[in-house]
Amino acid sequence: MDEDLIYWLWLNELTAFKKRTILKAVKKFGTAKRVFQKLHTLHLNGKLEKIIKGNINFSLKKAENILNECQKYNYSIIKYSDKIYPTNLKYIYSPPITLFAKGKIEILNRLKNTGSICVVGSRKTTEYGEQITKSLIKDLVKAGIIIISGFAVGIDAVAHRTALKEGGATIAVLGCGLNINYPLKNNELKEEMLNSNGLFLSEYPPNQEATRFTFPVRNRILAGISDAVLVTEAGAKSGSLITAGFALEQSKDVFVVPHNIGIKEAEGSNKLLKDGALMVLEANDILLELQKKYATIELTDSNLQKTLYEQQYEQQNNQNTKKVQIKESVDLNLLSKNAKKFYNSLEAEEKELEYLVQKSGLALSDALVAVTELELLGAIKTLPGPKYSK
Repeated sequence: MDEDLIYWLWLNELTAFKKRTILKAVKKFGTAKRVFQKLHTLHLNGKLEKIIKGNINFSLKKAENILNECQKYNYSIIKYSDKIYPTNLKYIYSPPITLFAKGKIEILNRLKNTGSICVVGSRKTTEYGEQITKSLIKDLVKAGIIIISGFAVGIDAVAHRTALKEGGATIAVLGCGLNINYPLKNNELKEEMLNSNGLFLSEYPPNQEATRFTFPVRNRILAGISDAVLVTEAGAKSGSLITAGFALEQSKDVFVVPHNIGIKEAEGSNKLLKDGALMVLEANDILLELQKKYATIELTDSNLQKTLYEQQYEQQNNQNTKKVQIKESVDLNLLSKNAKKFYNSLEAEEKELEYLVQKSGLALSDALVAVTELELLGAIKTLPGPKYSK
């Protein structure tokens, strides 16, 4: 066993000093054990009180209990000095002294050569937010990108689950100890990740409960371990905004999916766009930036890639198609005279509104009224442009 490990665990519980100060001390004295001995000597000489306010517990009992708990549940302990410790994390303001891990720990080795992105968003999602998240992650995973998130309900869970479904790797950074089943709603997802290509990380020791303070602190790790942050949908008070803030502090790109104005679940993400975040309409928007660091990343096929808005319209039109199929055919007797003319001008292939107006012989205003009538009956397909077809 690593004899220095117990002292790293002791350092991890040392709150009297900033983490950067602790890591500088380890670098100066060579090992965590020697830092422990140095501080203990200062304490015995009565000089420690001149350095900090408060007392330091020099008992190793708590560190030993944490080590025993990790061994009992087969949790891995990653020290700052370990080769597998994520390189990106070493450059943040307050890097974790140790990380506790459960799952496919080898995913951390891939972070050195493969792009990664932290995907975050609202706990209360819209159908649009979930659909867009799934679509983007599907293409990002295809390009070999590792998906990282915070294991919350909502967008986080969609991100983890989609990554697994598409055969990708995913990392969850928790705001509590690995022993804590939080949130309970994600217990099934937790098993899926542990049985597949997932990894759980936490800077908190086992049995550390989740609190309203642990999650904002955790978010610096979410941003830090990733190459960039993607916000697919976030409310005005979403914790995702904290993660985005950490990413900006760390000079990392923040990507945001645009959303309809007035949707509460997207007030925060739309505000990020207003403040200068990078707009995402397709996975290639992200991959192009990641290519600057990882030249091996390949873009998705632009000929097959549909924009997010096209996908949204397609879903709506699939629903309209189902309505038409139930009726088997459009009952022209239900349509007004102008709606009949416009419907008869439609073709199987999407056509521009201007073309259909000329073909139907209707005035533009009458054509728009006819389109509305046909949409209500589910008798027309609508695409951006706008374009229409049967």
